[in-house]
Amino acid sequence: PHPKNITLPESIPTPNKFYVITASQEVRISFDWNDVAIRVTHVSSTIYKSYTTFQDALRYYNKAYYAGKLRVMPKPGSPFW
Repeated sequence: PHPKNITLPESIPTPNKFYVITASQEVRISFDWNDVAIRVTHVSSTIYKSYTTFQDALRYYNKAYYAGKLRVMPKPGSPFW
């Protein structure tokens, strides 16, 4: 998704970690490891990184987006296919 479409959900308490997935079955910013795990486990060449603030996570995602470094690699038969 375009970085302008990524927002921090207001209906939850502020998470302790934010995960930026820039190469995997789906690219995104998530605050739930279980959500990340289903997208990155058993996917070769996956790239993801954690941050303690949403602003830092969004900054990293922005850099990857505008540098053309986001890669979506869904596995055949997966929910992301």
